[in-house]
This record gives sequence, C-alpha cells and structure tokens, in this order.
Amino acid sequence: KPMKYMNLSGPPIKKIVNFYDINIENNLIVIHDDLDICFPKIRIKSSGGHGGHNGIRNIIDYLGKNFHRIKIGIKNKSILEKNILPTNFVLDKFDKNEIKDIEIIKRNFADNFSLIIEKKFSLLKINYKDI
Repeated sequence: KPMKYMNLSGPPIKKIVNFYDINIENNLIVIHDDLDICFPKIRIKSSGGHGGHNGIRNIIDYLGKNFHRIKIGIKNKSILEKNILPTNFVLDKFDKNEIKDIEIIKRNFADNFSLIIEKKFSLLKINYKDI
C-alpha cells in the first residue's frame, strides 16, 4: 500500500532515483491519469509541464520535467455532462463498462511492457480502440 498520496509523490520518487542512481531522462516512466484525455485513450509524452496534475507538478518540483509519462485518459460522460469538480471525480469509482475497458488496458500494458521499458513508444499499440 502506498505510504504517500499521488500529490506528494515527488519526495519518495526522488529518494528512489537517488538511491539507485537513476537517470530520469532515460529511465523514469511515470504512469498517471489525465482528465484532459477521454477515457480510455492513452498518450505518451517524453517531457513537459504538469498539465494541471498536482502529482506530476510535485514530481517536477523535485526532479525536473525531463521524464517520460504515460497518460491514461479518465475524462468520461459524467464529467462532460455534469458539473463535477475534478477533485471529486478522480476519487469516484469506475462504472461496470469502465472496469471492462480497464481490464483491456491492463492486458495491453502487460502485452507491451517490454516495449514500454525499452521506450519503443512508436511501436506500442495500447489504445484499445486500435485493436
């Protein structure tokens, strides 16, 4: 079980990076949710800003912005049609259809894990709509 909230993940990630002497530009990949991307789409980014994501902001504060991100879209109909605060939305449970989609995403990640580790992002086929 995590000992910190995602919004405070910068310090523990920095400890791991320092302990193992990890080159973040080449060897750190952070997987996170993204409210600006529709569920269940996935985007990969090599560096950049936090995009309003407080957990990524905290990591950037401690490590800088040059690390890879795999962004999993979580924007869905309920956030588009209702006026839900993002803080409430991201803590809500997935519905049954979303859980099915998550299972597909998990299988795709497992099938493509070696490509992710090797950073062969152009070869990935992880958006389940593409399968």
